[in-house]
Amino acid sequence: MSKFMVAGVSKNSKGQWKMRYSTLSVADTNLRQLAARNTDIFLTDLPKAMSREDAAKYLTTVAGIKANADFLATVNRAVGITTVAAVKMPVKPAAVKVDAKIAELAGA
Repeated sequence: MSKFMVAGVSKNSKGQWKMRYSTLSVADTNLRQLAARNTDIFLTDLPKAMSREDAAKYLTTVAGIKANADFLATVNRAVGITTVAAVKMPVKPAAVKVDAKIAELAGA
């Protein structure tokens, strides 16, 4: 199992958010992300060498990740935390109109 010293997130050239892990420095990792045409890059040094799972858990506590909804959603997905989007229920009609024919049939 690899141990990483840098972790973070970025958006790839296809617009997909991805977790990033590296054994290099933040500066070197950032250069590689830029060379790969990734954008919205956020990388941070880890406090110690960590596995992917531990690094993702650590990132949930980093202020820079918490401050950006896209960063946080990417990290939460890596950790296995899913958020349920609010489902908007259809509006109930105020009143149902009953025409004369339906009223006649209901009374029969």
